[in-house]
Amino acid sequence: LGILYEQKGDDQKFIVYTKKAVELYSQLQNNDSPTNYKSRATLLENVARKLDAQKEYEQALVYHQQSIELWELSGDNVELAIELNNYSVNQVYRKAYPEATATVQRSLALLIEHAPRSSYYVTALSNMSNYQLYTKNFTYAQKCAEEALTIDGNRKATKINLANALLMQGKYDAAWEIYRAVVSTVAVTTKDKTTDVDFTEVLERLMSEKLIPAQHLQEVQKVISYFTPKSGQ
Repeated sequence: LGILYEQKGDDQKFIVYTKKAVELYSQLQNNDSPTNYKSRATLLENVARKLDAQKEYEQALVYHQQSIELWELSGDNVELAIELNNYSVNQVYRKAYPEATATVQRSLALLIEHAPRSSYYVTALSNMSNYQLYTKNFTYAQKCAEEALTIDGNRKATKINLANALLMQGKYDAAWEIYRAVVSTVAVTTKDKTTDVDFTEVLERLMSEKLIPAQHLQEVQKVISYFTPKSGQ
């Protein structure tokens, strides 16, 4: 039923019936089997994902944590790493930046061992690059983005992470070269509809939280203006 309601766009009923499915799985005789753990973990992960999309981050937190516990019991280290990465995004939404860094570091450690150079590993590296901007660890942000791009050089979000990291270090020419290269491949100025990349979101958030080094503030404002569609476009 949960899947049907999700297809209909009824998120609230999707969450209600998905939670009921978790309860039913927990009542089965084999509720301590790896298969049962995986089923419940997946369902809880889906609830967390939906709540994150609704910006109900505190509610989502509970389901992320429950899902992680079940993935740990299941023994599926790759799925555990994926959910840890998802959880780290929730932590960033809640401005728990050091915690997000620790979570995605755990995800990366698992992926290095069990799925090196996979798309999951690239996503986690790209996220780590992004998170380091919020803790002002700009050189590490650059390093993570560069490593991710050596594996998958086509990810626009990762390229923007790299450009942002360079910008925060005063490496303006290198940053602008990346920004312009990315924009040249995108029809819509602010957002790439094929990858759902919002090019100014991170910089605008860093500005609103007063995390931009003062000496780079003017250049950041130029970048935001560059990506903002002009009137009539």
